[in-house]
Amino acid sequence: FDEVFPRALFERLSRGLGPQFWKAHSFGGFFSYAHDLANDDTALGEAARRLRSTLAPIFARLGRARTFEWWAHERLPGAGHQLHFDSADEGAEPLRHPIVSVVVFFDAVGGPTLVTSQRPSDRRLKLRDPAAAAIYPRPNRCLAFPGDLAHCVLPAVAARPGDRRRTLMIAFWDKPLCTAHSTN
Repeated sequence: FDEVFPRALFERLSRGLGPQFWKAHSFGGFFSYAHDLANDDTALGEAARRLRSTLAPIFARLGRARTFEWWAHERLPGAGHQLHFDSADEGAEPLRHPIVSVVVFFDAVGGPTLVTSQRPSDRRLKLRDPAAAAIYPRPNRCLAFPGDLAHCVLPAVAARPGDRRRTLMIAFWDKPLCTAHSTN
């Protein structure tokens, strides 16, 4: 989906994931944030609700989403990301996947996100039609797919010095990812 967000919202999201965000987070591993879909009045909440309404006709179960989880990446264009499945509590059994996973691109930089037709329940390689799709970055482009599909980022062949591949990922869940706890 191209131009999925109104320009003003896209620019707010892009500014929010600008240099100050990366300086504050000094990305050194995976982290994500979970929010109640109905009660989040931030730009991210607005973006998640817009995505849900846009994608609901395609992904019927999306109407059951109650929580959205988000995380972001800023990578060198030549850096890929390993093939994986999105899941809650990595390594825990049974596997629990989001209803839908979404990638929002901020720049036309870096390699494509490759989404395959492989699911964790497949006991051997199954080639469905289509077997995979490669979606290239473009500002305000959104890629959405069932949350139990294997996917990765392919490295870019060429890039300009100083370029970064910035993406926002949003996963929609029908149950909360965690319970509230006290910090006392």
